[in-house]
Amino acid sequence: MESPNRRDELRLEPPRPYVLEAALWLTAGPRADRATLEELGPPDLVSSACKNELIVRDLSSQGLRLDAPASLPLADRDAGRDVWLYLKLFAPWDQESGGRLSLFLRAETARIEARDGTCRLALRFVAKGAPERDAKALCFTDAGRFGVSELYRWLQSYARHASSPLPPPRGLDLDRLPAEIAIVQTGQAAEPPRSGRS
Repeated sequence: MESPNRRDELRLEPPRPYVLEAALWLTAGPRADRATLEELGPPDLVSSACKNELIVRDLSSQGLRLDAPASLPLADRDAGRDVWLYLKLFAPWDQESGGRLSLFLRAETARIEARDGTCRLALRFVAKGAPERDAKALCFTDAGRFGVSELYRWLQSYARHASSPLPPPRGLDLDRLPAEIAIVQTGQAAEPPRSGRS
């Protein structure tokens, strides 16, 4: 198994079209093995094709940095609080999953700072949620020690894809038009991975 330090060496800034959706809940409930959708409620901030309140600045298997509106009701004193985070990432190399990776995570705010008119958050992943088969709920497993393995594999695949892009698939799929544009435009312009830590 990869050590957490080794996994965190791989950190990159994903091109925006590769972050298909993101959502942030500013108040996570007490740490538990399970959470229902009723307990989650609606997210406080959303980033999607229609709304862009969150910008992922960089990403590793153990955490990320993102920009949020300056009006976000968080301050330095809130560092250490838990939040919930949803990410849907574009994965053109994985057609079996429909070309996307969806993750629900509990994260701890490692750092909060105001910068250039935005609120920049550094989040450290604590747990990964998996959907239950028979209930509208998520069950959680630890992600604080070794990070999120699915995300680590996504980072590795992205690094290979950025250095040697796959040819665009034949034809056009309107059901995923932004992703189709990302294949064509960001394959050549994608930034290579870089080392770093939250």
